[in-house]
Amino acid sequence: MFKFNLKKIEGKLEALEPLIKERKQFDSELDLQKWEASEFEEKMLEGEKVVRICSQIHPWNIRKKHSCTEKLQELDETLKRLMQILQIQIVRDMKETLVLTKDVHRKIMANKGKIGDVDQVFDPTVSTFWYHGPDHDHHQLPEFNVGLETPLKELKIR
Repeated sequence: MFKFNLKKIEGKLEALEPLIKERKQFDSELDLQKWEASEFEEKMLEGEKVVRICSQIHPWNIRKKHSCTEKLQELDETLKRLMQILQIQIVRDMKETLVLTKDVHRKIMANKGKIGDVDQVFDPTVSTFWYHGPDHDHHQLPEFNVGLETPLKELKIR
């Protein structure tokens, strides 16, 4: 039981460390608030310390093994709780991104796709682009598939 808990916590800490660093890097690149990582980092450092101490316990020292097993189980529960919080934060971030994307789409469609001098409108039902140049003539882009002419002809023959 002791070795199992020790290896389990050690594996979790090793797996989480690069992910937490990556998350912090993304947050700093995106100029986001410092997320609730302080408790997570604190528990990870504590976990590394506990793992280091527990890995040095003599196999016959039952009292220390029992004490370490309790600490490892408590740490495991804390990490599980913090990972659940992290999952909720990820869902929140994804929904925020979706809301922002929909807002940008709505603004582009309200402006009829006008971007600079060229008016570009995307019609998702037709899946084609229409361009309105300076003379405002409607020109549909030619429909062709680069590099797929031969396979397309073969399919049409069948």
